[in-house]
Amino acid sequence: VDNPYLYKGGQYQANLLSLPEAERRRLLEGDWNIIDGAAFPEFRVSQHVVEPYPIPKSWRRFRSCDYGYSSFSAVHWFAIDPVYETLIVYRELYATGLTGRALAEKILNIERTNDDKILYGVLDSSVWHQRGQTGPSIAEEMISAGVKWRPADRSSGSRANGKNRLHELLKIREFENDKKMPGIVFFNTCKQIIADLQVIPVDPHGEEDIDERYPSDHSYDSIRYGIMSRPRGNSPFDFDKLSIVPSYRPADASFGY
Repeated sequence: VDNPYLYKGGQYQANLLSLPEAERRRLLEGDWNIIDGAAFPEFRVSQHVVEPYPIPKSWRRFRSCDYGYSSFSAVHWFAIDPVYETLIVYRELYATGLTGRALAEKILNIERTNDDKILYGVLDSSVWHQRGQTGPSIAEEMISAGVKWRPADRSSGSRANGKNRLHELLKIREFENDKKMPGIVFFNTCKQIIADLQVIPVDPHGEEDIDERYPSDHSYDSIRYGIMSRPRGNSPFDFDKLSIVPSYRPADASFGY
């Protein structure tokens, strides 16, 4: 401490604690990475980003995706720690210029190479729209190629609910064994979402959403779809943990939705 006399009596520290989040983190914690107006000021690389480690085969896994062709497609793979119910975002695919089928082939190749057992995938529901064509939608093309999806929730209020859910997951939780950890962590190989979460601006109009003018929201939307899909860890009533069928049942077996 450069000026230890300032800490006498605790008033100086109390004043710092009363400051807005960004200013408090800079002056009290020495964290100068925080951006003014950031939508997720509680996100910290030191707490929410981890070195990759082997994920047990028994942990449930799922994926999420926000699709784009001229913009970007963001795909994220999640695992669920069955003890702490922590979501681990362990892989990211961020690419542009891929058709639905080409993206599906990339996903299949990644999952086959890594022997992933994915319980389900959740995809931007707008990709099911025909968009003026009579042939299959982008979602149907991906599903028919072998990458199964169910539509993400895009109902009224879903964006605000997703943002609030991410705030909850980013909180540091305390457990009986004095262990402290957030509800979601990211492998440091997931570079795009890590970069975005540090700078995504909040809605300037005070709405419970990010700033809609922010152009790089693809990775955020993918994560939002994933965390709102009601993921849960293994239950004591699950006898065969590696062959659990999610509660979602496709009405059409050929397309999967």
